[in-house]
Amino acid sequence: MATKRTRTAPITDWRKQARDFLTSELNQLVGMTVVSVILEPDPDGSGEDFPVLVLRKQGSKTDSFAIVQRDAEGNGPGHLRIVVTA
Repeated sequence: MATKRTRTAPITDWRKQARDFLTSELNQLVGMTVVSVILEPDPDGSGEDFPVLVLRKQGSKTDSFAIVQRDAEGNGPGHLRIVVTA
């Protein structure tokens, strides 16, 4: 007799977790202004440059950085799609 397989959690749980994580990460940018953009050489010497947005909150004297990476481990630079509206 075959054993019936059951899921312990709905398949959409990982999607909610991913959305919650991304929302939390991106919400850190709210209220910041891009003050400059730099290209940072890969510390591993791959020859690839990482795009870095230098950010500052109004009234702050310190900068924050948003590094555009392929993934969370920093396995190469990534793509940031920019949409400019009129």
